[in-house]
Amino acid sequence: MKNELPSPKGINRLSNAEILTGNIIAPLDRLSIIDEDTYEDMVLEWLTSFGNKYEKLMSFAGSGDKGRDVIAYTDYANGKCEFYQCKHYKSALTPSDVYLEFGKLIYYTFNKDYECPLKFYFVAPHGIGAKLHELIGDINLLRKSLLENWDEKCKNKITKTKQVELDQTLVDYINNFDFTIISSVEPIEFIEGYKKTTYYSYRFGGGLQKSRKEIAVSPVSISSNEIPYVRNIYDAYSSRLNKVINSQNDFKEEEALVKHFLRQRNNFYHADSLEQFSRDALPLGNDAFSALKNEVCEQIIEVYESDDYKDGVAKMDEIIKMAKTGNYNSNPLAGELKSNDKAGICHHLSNENRIKWI
Repeated sequence: MKNELPSPKGINRLSNAEILTGNIIAPLDRLSIIDEDTYEDMVLEWLTSFGNKYEKLMSFAGSGDKGRDVIAYTDYANGKCEFYQCKHYKSALTPSDVYLEFGKLIYYTFNKDYECPLKFYFVAPHGIGAKLHELIGDINLLRKSLLENWDEKCKNKITKTKQVELDQTLVDYINNFDFTIISSVEPIEFIEGYKKTTYYSYRFGGGLQKSRKEIAVSPVSISSNEIPYVRNIYDAYSSRLNKVINSQNDFKEEEALVKHFLRQRNNFYHADSLEQFSRDALPLGNDAFSALKNEVCEQIIEVYESDDYKDGVAKMDEIIKMAKTGNYNSNPLAGELKSNDKAGICHHLSNENRIKWI
């Protein structure tokens, strides 16, 4: 009998993006396949979504962490903090997976190696299982279970330098310990919070998650950061009117140029808002807006180097027209890029004196 290879399901519905990158991996699935070190980095990144809740974030992942993968300080000067324990396992956490973490928390706070945290969270790609959920939800059961499993799970594993015997003093400490500080972060909660960070598109793709703020109207007064490109516009107007232009008053009778000038300033501020959006929506250190300026510069360079214009205004308008024809689809900001932004980027280039109109 002849065996035929079955056609993949959905093959007739492939999008261009799927052809280029393959099927999209769902965020929850992607979370489970990243490596342990990357996951710990992502927990730090996720904590930036809490705004001003934490004054300082520190990572102690690795040997010597004393059960503290990530410390999030609510009051650094007074040592007030919360612990996030990262557990990158292939399935939901069980009690057996975390008895040692309970033991470390007990031992090191008992010994005053560090103060007891305000909260202690388990963070895992698959979350916690039903048995661990039940254990955390019943502190009496948790105490009993920890005491019963101490010798097997904790005694010889908390520290390499000694056995931690469960003597009466430590038993009393466990019986009085506030286990209500222990909780967990579910994967879906983690992802929803992570969407608020600037790192989401880098880690998960799927486009920018933040919305661009409404474009502010350009202020009446020209600010100091506008002076270079405004000076270049004045020079262009000077070339058209055959007189020196040093301020708006020098061309206030020219209705067409008054409107033209207002448009250019509005365009500048459109692009300015795009630059701010790139800082808010993309990871720290991204160069998307800088790269976009370079792309626009390449788009207009042939027109810019031409001298076939009657004056600076004509050249400016033609350069802006050319800039608007570009799609810049390779840039991460392409989805937010509007016609005004493209025009405004020309003035950002002018503001850096990379281009001039005469």
